[in-house]
Amino acid sequence: MKSGRRKPSGSPARLRRWRVRPGRMLLALVVTYVIVILCTQQVHLYWAGRKVADLRTAISVERQRTVLLEAEIAYRDTDEFVERMARRELGLVYPGEVPVIGGQRP
Repeated sequence: MKSGRRKPSGSPARLRRWRVRPGRMLLALVVTYVIVILCTQQVHLYWAGRKVADLRTAISVERQRTVLLEAEIAYRDTDEFVERMARRELGLVYPGEVPVIGGQRP
């Protein structure tokens, strides 16, 4: 009766070449570990770069908004704005003027 095992084919020298050696296995694990770490760092650097680009864009938008707000503040300090708001919101008129209410013609 035959056992379920087959004899390996090939010469003993050929079999020795494919034998697992602890030193080579350790080297393969270390190289794999380093590759994984480097790839992980590259992914983190990519996303950090994207975040920096997004933040720079946001800063640019906010600087433009700041310029617009400063221009509005400067306009609100003018006599023209104060007079317009006094007429529109408070209904004030100069002496001798007749206020028109409703704006419809008779």
